[in-house]
Amino acid sequence: MFKVKTKGSSDIKAIVGAIATIAEEATFIADENGMKFRTMDPSHISLIDMQLPKEAFESYECPTEIKFGVRIADLSKIIKRSKKDEDVTISVTAQNMLLINVGDSKEFEMRLIEAESTETPLPKIDYDTKAIIPLSSIREALTDIGIFSEYFSIDATPESVVFSGKGDSGKVTISVDEISEPITGTASVTHELKDLVSVIGSFVEKDMDCTIELSSNKPAKYIFKIAGVGIINFFMAPRVES
Repeated sequence: MFKVKTKGSSDIKAIVGAIATIAEEATFIADENGMKFRTMDPSHISLIDMQLPKEAFESYECPTEIKFGVRIADLSKIIKRSKKDEDVTISVTAQNMLLINVGDSKEFEMRLIEAESTETPLPKIDYDTKAIIPLSSIREALTDIGIFSEYFSIDATPESVVFSGKGDSGKVTISVDEISEPITGTASVTHELKDLVSVIGSFVEKDMDCTIELSSNKPAKYIFKIAGVGIINFFMAPRVES
């Protein structure tokens, strides 16, 4: 009914790791064209929207739509047991189990949980500006900001993208020069640091760009490409000053 095989484990590690940063349980929806997932964290600060067409996999079988729920922490622990060059095969059995084969020698079975019946709506925002930045540059900037602050700000103009943060003991400002396309428009927004740091940490094996779409004081959108054709959209609500 549902069976997919990855090419290596880097992409599936990134996908499952990103979801695990904000959710304890996950409901996946799959059909003949691919699979998707969407959820919001309990505090309603962050939202992940994943779209994986069948071309993102080495092989893909799903003749009819299926919806299945998993405990994402357990799935993440299993996927982490794979080596970078090991393929991962995931299927749903008739006994309501998720079967995960790692390479040629490991087989795991985990019980499925009840799937969610409703889908979280996406924010409807016409963004004012967009920047495409190497993920490594964002990771470095957030690590520097984390020395002083639990929050970070992004200020985007046609001339630059600047990350900054401040706390009781100091402040830091980082100008990012490695931008793939000209920036149009301006925007400024402040977020909590930890969720984005955790999501980016899931892509540690990936050399990739991140597309950031911003409007001042509105949820920002961070876009990660998976396997060339898949997309993970990560939305973060702006910080509300107390």
